[in-house]
Amino acid sequence: MGKKYTDGGATFAPTAEIKVKGAMLKGIMRGSREVETKFGKKTIYTLQAIDADCKFTADGEEVTPAENAEVDIFPPTRLALQLAKVPVGETITIKYLGLGKNVKGNPPHLFSVEGE
Repeated sequence: MGKKYTDGGATFAPTAEIKVKGAMLKGIMRGSREVETKFGKKTIYTLQAIDADCKFTADGEEVTPAENAEVDIFPPTRLALQLAKVPVGETITIKYLGLGKNVKGNPPHLFSVEGE
């Protein structure tokens, strides 16, 4: 189901599966970090989860994070652009909106990101 990503032995918090119809994650932005994956260098965002309507995985297995636990997001390109604008400490809600129009290549995953 999930892919394993490593950055030289570092561990990851449970990863939110947010590219699924109806997925929602509300949390406090805790920061970001760069990791090297088989797809190249990627930015991972960490949120302290407040509320979620999505699955989480760790090491390819489905898990249930503890209340107020930190969770990671491996965002697709458009979500990464939105999350890059969110300051650390802000409470945000991420909602998956589905696939956009296919202009060239694969259709983009679209998200709503709202701060409080």
